[in-house]
Amino acid sequence: MKKVASKTKCPQAVEEFLSAEYAGTRVTSRGATAPTEVTRCVSPMPAVDRLRFDCELDFDFAGMPLLGLLAVHEGTYTTGRGPDTAPHGPGSVTLPAPPGGAVSGSLAHCAQTAVLLAPALVNRMAGIDEDGPSPLTGVRPRSPEAEARLYSAVGYLGQLADYDALEQGRTARSAAEHLAALLLDCFADGRGPRPTGAPTSTHQGTLRKAIDFIEAHATLDVGLAEIAAAADVTPRAVRYAFARHTGTTPHVYLRNARLDRSHGELVRARPGDRTVAEIAAKWGSPTRAASPPCTGSGSA
Repeated sequence: MKKVASKTKCPQAVEEFLSAEYAGTRVTSRGATAPTEVTRCVSPMPAVDRLRFDCELDFDFAGMPLLGLLAVHEGTYTTGRGPDTAPHGPGSVTLPAPPGGAVSGSLAHCAQTAVLLAPALVNRMAGIDEDGPSPLTGVRPRSPEAEARLYSAVGYLGQLADYDALEQGRTARSAAEHLAALLLDCFADGRGPRPTGAPTSTHQGTLRKAIDFIEAHATLDVGLAEIAAAADVTPRAVRYAFARHTGTTPHVYLRNARLDRSHGELVRARPGDRTVAEIAAKWGSPTRAASPPCTGSGSA
């Protein structure tokens, strides 16, 4: 992680930084200000920003071309004004606005992580025009379980950023593809109209089916043969689809899905719940889908 803004008590300094990083943000403080800090992971997409506002602020965000996923850890992040407000507390995840969209709201002693992603990647994973409107609808995940999965994924990306792992191109690309697939799974399924005369790529359709199957069976020791059967293609076609569109393998995707779920359970665990060992045993480590590529058609 590289710190790009030090602590400051000056609202003007906060506004200048946020305006530069987030395209025309206006900030108005309410009452006494306190230290504010922003930390950015300088890496390819996905970019990871950690923001802490130890004060109360109103903001007007003009929008930017990137897709921003926001996870709240402390305090309150509220979108809207007057009666049309939507508060987000600790554990909440939101897409405040579509790419290029404006949003207004307030922050109250809020610690949050923002993950920035290219919207074209999400569109490509959905099998629609990369330059078309975003297929994601709504500002909140479609269920508490979906929200917990995304919150866990943001935490995992933060850990990768802490260890500078996102500076490695292959890791960043895999993480971005995984997050894009999660966004499509966890937000309302509005894939949007497909452009006339531009059918979905066969390989992208294969990838979508394979990912849906993996996400639905992450607790099981599924192998490449089962994943291929669910996608109605050969094991070789599944491997090719993952390699072409995610730069990874079915095993790596399955492993990351399990890591996301296990991390989420650990974050939500309370005294008396399952032990770390029990959670680890539940999610385990994928084996049959984990086999490295070899000459046989049944390995991942």
